[in-house]
This record gives sequence, C-alpha cells and structure tokens, in this order.
Amino acid sequence: MKKKKLKKASVKKKYKIHLKSMEDIRRLLSTTVNQFRRNEITSDQAKTITYMGNVLLGVMKSISEDMIDKRIKVLEDEHERFRKQIKQT
Repeated sequence: MKKKKLKKASVKKKYKIHLKSMEDIRRLLSTTVNQFRRNEITSDQAKTITYMGNVLLGVMKSISEDMIDKRIKVLEDEHERFRKQIKQT
C-alpha cells in the first residue's frame, strides 16, 4: 500500500493557542479535523489533539458544574436566611 505524503501545514510559524473556553476548544478541534482532511497532520497527531481537547472539555465542564453548585448553595443559604427573617416578623 502506498503511503500518503503529508502536505506542509499552511501555518509556517508555531503560535500559542489559548484554550480558555469551550468555544476555543471547539475551534481547535474543528481546525484539527480540517488539517487532517487536507493531509497536513497525521491521524496520530489528530487523535492526540482530539484526546487532549476532550480531556480539557471534561475539566472545564467539571469546574463549571462546581461553580454552579457553589452559586446554588449561596442562593439557598440566602433564601433560608430570608425565610427565617420573615418568620420572626
């Protein structure tokens, strides 16, 4: 079987990618798919980037859920305090 030759990536200089949001990771994964389809990266490279992106998404979701839980707890505590104040009056 003939081995496919990879095209050189269109980006000549390496640049930092800041993955601060789920949208950033979605954009990275989309770029990775397109690079793979254009034969600019190998399937191993695409798999590695996809795996790391999915791990980051999982971490971000976990952090987001934790923040939501904390906000709910604060609201519940405030509600309970308010309810007690009303009962006292």
